[in-house]
Amino acid sequence: MLIALRTARTFLRARKADPVRPHETVHTPFRVAVADLDAAMHMNNGRYLTILDLGRFELFVRTGLWQVLRRHRWQTVVVVQTATYHRSLRHRQQFDVATRLLGTDARNLFVEQHVTVDGASSARAVIGLRVLDRDGRSVPPDTVAQTFPALTDLPDLPDWVHDWAQNVRAAHAS
Repeated sequence: MLIALRTARTFLRARKADPVRPHETVHTPFRVAVADLDAAMHMNNGRYLTILDLGRFELFVRTGLWQVLRRHRWQTVVVVQTATYHRSLRHRQQFDVATRLLGTDARNLFVEQHVTVDGASSARAVIGLRVLDRDGRSVPPDTVAQTFPALTDLPDLPDWVHDWAQNVRAAHAS
C-alpha cells in the first residue's frame, strides 16, 4: 500500500513540476516509513531500489519520456545496476533522491541516482535500462530518440559507464 501511495504522490508532483531536459537532475523527496525498515531498524537495501524506481519515474514524467513510452506501449526494465550504500537511513528521516540520465549506448539508457540526507550521501546507484516493446522485444535507444528527440541532447556516455556495462556483460557471459 505504501508504494502505491508514494507512486501516486510522485506522479502528481511530477505532473505539476516544471519540465526538465533529460540531462538535468530531478530531486524527489521522501521520508523513511516504518514499512521501509528492516530488523536492524534502518531502511532495507531492497527498499532503496524500489524508491530509486520512483525517482526514475519522476524524471521520465518531467522530461516527457513517460508520455512517449506510454504512447508506444513501451516499458523500461532494469537490466543491470550497481548500488553502494554509505550511511543508514533511520525511521522518519527525510532524504532526497537525485536522478539524472547519463546517456545511452547501442542497447540501453543509463541513469545515475544519489540518495542524500542534508547533502551527505547515503547511497549511489548506476542503472542500465532497456526499453521493451509490448511484445518484450528491445527497442534501441536510437529508435526511442526518433520519437523523443530530446534524448539526443544527452552528453556522451562516460567511459567508466561503458567499461562497467561491458564488464557486467562479460561476467554474465562466463
